[in-house]
Amino acid sequence: MIIHLERGTCSNINYIHLNKLAAECYKWPYFIFEDYRDELLDDGDTEYDCKPFSCPTCDTALSKLSSLFQHAESNACAQTLDDTVLGQLRRFLASRLS
Repeated sequence: MIIHLERGTCSNINYIHLNKLAAECYKWPYFIFEDYRDELLDDGDTEYDCKPFSCPTCDTALSKLSSLFQHAESNACAQTLDDTVLGQLRRFLASRLS
């Protein structure tokens, strides 16, 4: 679902909007590098030039919010989507997008 929303093809939501919402979540320090937060809050276009997201468990740097969720779904580390931090992010996004 996150990949679908990031593409912005069927709604007024795109990756810039999702990034901003993620940066607004009070748990942001666990999955966004501090150096990028202001850029995300200012609707910055980070699609090609940086990796603002990080895995809360293994600190892997990721370029997209969807990449963070895919990483959590994979066996790359022990992080899961139901973990406290990403679970709270998911609920926050759902509340803002519904």
